[in-house]
Amino acid sequence: LLGEIIVDWMRPATWDCVFNNPHIATTILLHHVFNAFLLFGWLIPSTAVRYAHILTVLFTVIYWKWRYNRCDLTVYVNRTCGWNLDEPFYDLLAYVGIKHLPLWNELGHYIVIIVSLAMSVLGILRT
Repeated sequence: LLGEIIVDWMRPATWDCVFNNPHIATTILLHHVFNAFLLFGWLIPSTAVRYAHILTVLFTVIYWKWRYNRCDLTVYVNRTCGWNLDEPFYDLLAYVGIKHLPLWNELGHYIVIIVSLAMSVLGILRT
């Protein structure tokens, strides 16, 4: 989580946006926390947390489909910062270039999140 936040905040575009719109810092931070839980919530060795993770992942997938593969937090940050609305959320996957691959918007979100969901299910089944 800390690495993801550092990578994003060291980016000049993010730094400029936060400097010009200090209120957006909280939104960006909460977005990183939520994203980290979506991707790595399965690592927390608690059955209750894993159930919460599964529900959060399912809700998020349904929400993305309802919102045409868009996250409202990303849209809000992009709009506030004056960035292209199609610019992906800048996390570690964006940093390494995965989110700029052609199929990312269609399938990438779902593949990553389904793997995370499967890990939570496996974690529950193993207990």
